[in-house]
Amino acid sequence: MPDEKDDQLASALRQAKKMPMNFAFVMVGSSDGVLMVSKKKIPMKDINEAKAESGGKKVMRGRVQFIDGQMVFETSKEPPSTLAKQLKKVIQANAGMMLQIETRLAPDLDEDSDEEGVESESTEDTVPEAPPIAPEATAKFAARLKALAPALQKAEATGNQLALEARRKAGEANQQFLAKNVDQALATLDDVEALIKQALLSAMKPPTAPPTPTNAPTTEAKPVSNVVYTQSRLLWDSTRKSIQTELQAAEKKILAHCQAVNSDPTATEEFDLSEAAAQVKSLYKILLKLDAKLMDKLDEALNAAEPNVRSAKQKEAKTLIEDYRAFVTADPVLDALGQSTIAPSGLKQTLLNVLNGLHNKL
Repeated sequence: MPDEKDDQLASALRQAKKMPMNFAFVMVGSSDGVLMVSKKKIPMKDINEAKAESGGKKVMRGRVQFIDGQMVFETSKEPPSTLAKQLKKVIQANAGMMLQIETRLAPDLDEDSDEEGVESESTEDTVPEAPPIAPEATAKFAARLKALAPALQKAEATGNQLALEARRKAGEANQQFLAKNVDQALATLDDVEALIKQALLSAMKPPTAPPTPTNAPTTEAKPVSNVVYTQSRLLWDSTRKSIQTELQAAEKKILAHCQAVNSDPTATEEFDLSEAAAQVKSLYKILLKLDAKLMDKLDEALNAAEPNVRSAKQKEAKTLIEDYRAFVTADPVLDALGQSTIAPSGLKQTLLNVLNGLHNKL
């Protein structure tokens, strides 16, 4: 295989951390190969060219996505036991990325693996296999798993912990199916479906603060004193500074954890520190959304000479607060910080308390 870094492969793998992608892997021996990753299915023309150039014959195709800190390669047939190690070596050599790799069977995928010229793995000294699963049972399980896949991906996008548990359960169902415990596998898929529904419902929940009563809309806000405007402005200014301080602390903890893992000789994974440092900067998008517009609006209300202008600015300030509150309630990053064991934070509830208080004052 070529020694130079494959930027296209590295870019595609980074994209697989955000969304499921298709892959094809031409296996060359037991330690080398050609990996191709794309949004669309890899064309047979590209696969045949890779086979001709590399001399490889066996091809594994399927889906790749980032789950629970691992790059998971899923295939329609049981993957070889050496596939994960082989993929890890090829990715490190060709894309310059150190990733934790897992391979697994996914019955919802179409059967498109090419096993030309490959001898089956030895079955000596193994326990005799259980009777084969009835075709109708296989079809039922595969159809059920395939139907759940889009909803599971949607639930995972919310960042809710329940979605992670649903993904774990889906893997458990796969293992049960492979062990020919079909009834148990289908029952586990019932659990997966229930967890997905809970995760999606949780993401749709309204802010924890009670909504503005319909008989007292924000368009009829009562006049407030200059002291309230001044205090509210100072409170929001200090809150934004506190957000920045807490995000900086979280950034340091996350990067320290990555460095500690890389320094641990027994660790099974290794982080790309430059990539981790770039990704953790996304934390600060919270500050971009919870901006200083509220302070400007409160200043405009405070300095307004006409009562009707002051009232209008007061209403605009309350609308901003409601927008901020909706963002805090739904933001997956704040949820993740609240559930993190590496950089735990109660920032979400703190922000909701501040915003609720400001909304009540105005």
